[in-house]
Amino acid sequence: MIMSIFKLLFISVFLIALDSYGQQNLEYEKLIRLKKGYKVLLYPNSFKQAVSALSIMDPGLSLISLNGGIYIPGLRKWLIEPNLQKPILASSFFLNATDTILLLVTYDSQRQKMLVEKTKYIDNSDSSIRLFNMPVSQYSVRVYDDKTFFLWGIVEGTSAIWKSDFKRITPIFYSSSTIKDVDVINENNLIVALDSSVVRVGMNVAPETLFKIDLPVESVAIDKYGEGAVFVSTSKGIVRFNSVDKDDVDVITEVIHGKLKIFQNKLFILWAPQNQVVEIKIN
Repeated sequence: MIMSIFKLLFISVFLIALDSYGQQNLEYEKLIRLKKGYKVLLYPNSFKQAVSALSIMDPGLSLISLNGGIYIPGLRKWLIEPNLQKPILASSFFLNATDTILLLVTYDSQRQKMLVEKTKYIDNSDSSIRLFNMPVSQYSVRVYDDKTFFLWGIVEGTSAIWKSDFKRITPIFYSSSTIKDVDVINENNLIVALDSSVVRVGMNVAPETLFKIDLPVESVAIDKYGEGAVFVSTSKGIVRFNSVDKDDVDVITEVIHGKLKIFQNKLFILWAPQNQVVEIKIN
């Protein structure tokens, strides 16, 4: 069952209007170095697989791929109920004035295939369009706009990124190292978490290493709403690179780490070991 998008938006706007940031316990005050306010949300335990997929829905609700469904920690509700016969492993949400897209990566246990599906939903009705079949693996996905999305994962031992116009899907980057995360600069340029580096990948140009650090990078996010700073997560915490100068860097968190997303003035962190989504104001 899929909850009405309009009902969700109404509830979320109401809750955000009532929300007050920064009223948490002292432990978080020690771990979060950026002192602009924060919020901590909980989600249920995963009984099937590790939780690693995070996406953001307007007007700023985190979506967790959990137990085969999609859970909204900010509302303590399921957007899509768990379904272990056809579990959702990753999702990405896009909304503009004319279109609402929820892109899903699911596993079809009967066909033993990964499916990439585009779902539009209004009220309590939904219609899914199967776009592509993919070999069985773990994938992540990011919708850039209503004409472009990016998919990444491992196929036959090689990491790859694919670009799609919702009609065709084309590989644009391969790596012998595991691609941990991708964020979109624009429709032709990406930043990629690769080993202990953050790499810029463009169409028909050689990859360029932007930053190298001492620990493996597990996630990256660009602050497209601010001045373009790059947030990088490692097992020790999160830092912010304010420019390509490696010394122009700020520590955002200690210990708190995980999959990153930025929406408007907030950094969202999927802190999976604690079953939490931590939201930090950054602007």
